[in-house]
Amino acid sequence: MKKKISLFLVLSILVTTVLSGCGAKGKISLFSEGEPGFIIVRSAEASNEEREAANELRQTIADELDVKVTYKPDTVKHEDGQIEIVLGQTNRPHTEEVYKELANENENNGLDYIIRQKGDYIYIMGMTLLSLQDAINYFCDTFLKDTNGKVAYDY
Repeated sequence: MKKKISLFLVLSILVTTVLSGCGAKGKISLFSEGEPGFIIVRSAEASNEEREAANELRQTIADELDVKVTYKPDTVKHEDGQIEIVLGQTNRPHTEEVYKELANENENNGLDYIIRQKGDYIYIMGMTLLSLQDAINYFCDTFLKDTNGKVAYDY
């Protein structure tokens, strides 16, 4: 009986892990019929440094993928189906949820950052300007290396 319970428990954990997406990897297509299908969004009230970081991300993506990248403040309405790369805290859905996840990660989180994909949004957020820059660098170095123009992500 113990073996059956153990086997059942193991199978239950495996099924739960697969269904919850733990360790799963995927790709988000940044293109729609040959054109970029995403925009970079930052807060309309972003500081000059945050705007500079967002512009740097725009330029890096443009250079890496050889595309023209749209870059807008969060006052622009989101279009369903359009992937948005959201930098920092904005008015987009899930921003507060992602920020709380980052802030609650540990007590000394000044250099922490987070990259999360939720629906049509890829969130790149840092606790400080330096950590936001680190997150952008990590995103560019890690996620933009697929030659098919797809962003890899773990969730």
